[in-house]
Amino acid sequence: MNKSLLRSCLLLFATLLFVGCGDDGNGEPVDKDVIVINNNGTTSTGASYVRIDDKNFYLDYIKYTVEEAHLVVSGYDKTGGNSVNIATSIRFKSNLYHVNSIGNNAFFGCSDVTSIVIPASVKMIGDNAFSGCSSLTALNLPAGVVSIGEGAFKDCANITNLTIPSGVKAIASYLCSGCEKLSQISIPSGVTSIGTEAFAGCANLTAVEVPAVVNVLGEGAFKGCAKLTTVNIPDGVTGIGRNTFAGCSSLNAITIPQSVSSIRDYAFSRCASLTAVTLPNRITSVGYGAFEYCTGITEISVPEGVTTLEAGAFAFCTGLATVNLPSTLTSMQSGVFKRCTSLADVTLPVNHLFPTSTDIFDESNYKQATLHVPADLVEAYKEAPIWKDFKAIVGIGDNTEGENTEGDKTEGE
Repeated sequence: MNKSLLRSCLLLFATLLFVGCGDDGNGEPVDKDVIVINNNGTTSTGASYVRIDDKNFYLDYIKYTVEEAHLVVSGYDKTGGNSVNIATSIRFKSNLYHVNSIGNNAFFGCSDVTSIVIPASVKMIGDNAFSGCSSLTALNLPAGVVSIGEGAFKDCANITNLTIPSGVKAIASYLCSGCEKLSQISIPSGVTSIGTEAFAGCANLTAVEVPAVVNVLGEGAFKGCAKLTTVNIPDGVTGIGRNTFAGCSSLNAITIPQSVSSIRDYAFSRCASLTAVTLPNRITSVGYGAFEYCTGITEISVPEGVTTLEAGAFAFCTGLATVNLPSTLTSMQSGVFKRCTSLADVTLPVNHLFPTSTDIFDESNYKQATLHVPADLVEAYKEAPIWKDFKAIVGIGDNTEGENTEGDKTEGE
């Protein structure tokens, strides 16, 4: 090979090497994942650049803010279009910054945005970061994300599936609330808590695998998940909060672990497909309307240790036929069994005449039901207001179905 040809080859190689590495406009080579903002305001990729101040600037309509040694995505100019590609690294004012978080409300209400590419450098996603991005159909979260804020994906109504990265340890409140088309959610095994209304209104969610180490289910966590048919409650959960499963009308089976010591107001309200529920032995009360409108339940046994059934606890359970109450019961509040129109048998083993009011039961049920009480109290119940109106009152263990005639006596008999 002659010297002239060798020189030409070396020159071509050097040219290709220079083109592959790029230049930052200031004479320095640039990594392909770094966007350089040159001193003259141009960029290495041709991206549009608008300086706000020493800490803030727009790049391709995405607002970035310098925080310590990194960049936070802090906003978006909606005139930038419906496709968003967040930078991995940016050289700004001669300093190299990596984009490691998406800030609070960064894309809040960007309802026309259809796609967002999040770089692998991102570790944190702030509160309401993508809330209201109703045209998004998918969102791929980087594996390195370890924190996701409250309401981050709230009202992203067209997202159909979401995988939470393995480094995330808590599902924040309202995380996916209102994600109407979400049908699949993957929750990592290390998650220990699910926040308030985290998945409320996810009407197309059919099943959820709750990690075994979860010990907190927030209020309304699955409220209004109308197609949810199955969900597991881990053994470490100590309470079922207010509205946790309210409106889960397709939920057909639920196992409440023995670790649960409280069932709060409306916890399973309107779970019309539930046919059976076993209450854990540690509870001491059943909350206001906790099982109201659970029309598929046919039998309920309230465990020993429960002292209070709060108002409307089993109201409008129109399929409920058999009720077994504990000897520890001291209070039943108004409407506990209101409109339980199929009621046939009530067992009340309390060792004294139980006080009642006019609206624990109603005429739609007690006049057709048999009341089972301690044998030595049968006569007292037959003379007591409300109780005497049961169709029959018999001693516990007595299989006879003698009609109660006390309530039918007329004056002068």
